[in-house]
Amino acid sequence: MSQTIEQLFSRQFQQASEAFNKYSTSIASAGIATFSCTSGNIHYITSTVSGNWTANLTNVGVTSGYCANYTLVIIQGTTAYIPTGLQIGGVSQTINWQGGSQPSGNNSKKDVIAYTVFDDAGTYTVYAQLVTFG
Repeated sequence: MSQTIEQLFSRQFQQASEAFNKYSTSIASAGIATFSCTSGNIHYITSTVSGNWTANLTNVGVTSGYCANYTLVIIQGTTAYIPTGLQIGGVSQTINWQGGSQPSGNNSKKDVIAYTVFDDAGTYTVYAQLVTFG
């Protein structure tokens, strides 16, 4: 009896999940917060943030000819702050924001910033968007 791709796929993958990294260290204005991607590409930020900052992604798993997604979930306080800069392994990157300009954070909400990083022979191209929840 022949099976469809959907039937075969559903037998192999019952559930998909990914670990997230909880970040609870305070982030200072103009500071650099380092997020290791060794154990996952999703970073859940619950710390006190006192100003806009730079995110430094380390141990990224993307190699030449591939791309990967990295996510920052920020639990905002009464004044919202976001990473205005991005580094990969300590090297500053240009962020191509959805809509053409850097967004603002949203007070007392949950902001999710998604970065898609393309590696072209060691040169990174970064696309980003911010979505707000709550």
